[in-house]
Amino acid sequence: MSSEDRLTRAEEIIANLAVVARDANKRLSAAEGDIRSIDGRLDKLVEISQGFDERLDTLADLQANSERKIAALADAQIHTEAALVRLSEAQGRTEEALVRLSEAQGRTEEALKGLSMKMSELAAAQAHSDQRLDALIDFVQGADERPQS
Repeated sequence: MSSEDRLTRAEEIIANLAVVARDANKRLSAAEGDIRSIDGRLDKLVEISQGFDERLDTLADLQANSERKIAALADAQIHTEAALVRLSEAQGRTEEALVRLSEAQGRTEEALKGLSMKMSELAAAQAHSDQRLDALIDFVQGADERPQS
């Protein structure tokens, strides 16, 4: 190959390299646009992700608060159940006391009936004693008024 052929060949290679460089520049420019677009989308995704993180943090706080409230309600329920057991026991004792009170009331009523009968008998006996005392007084007064011999 002669120098001229070599030179022509070098020029062709250089021309091809220039075309390849231009195509590469076009592709790089297009890729830069795509990268900027992807970068913008990525920024938007980061922004959305941060919003989700904030929402998740808020949800975690709300969940923790709910768990505390549920635990407090469970404790209150335990105390309520214990109080209900004590109340039920007290009601049982009260019902037993009411039964005993009712029985005592019945005995008291019977005793009052007996006492009432005794008082009626006593009143009748008192009336009979009053009659005998009146008769005795009349007798004694009659004896005082008679002449003594």
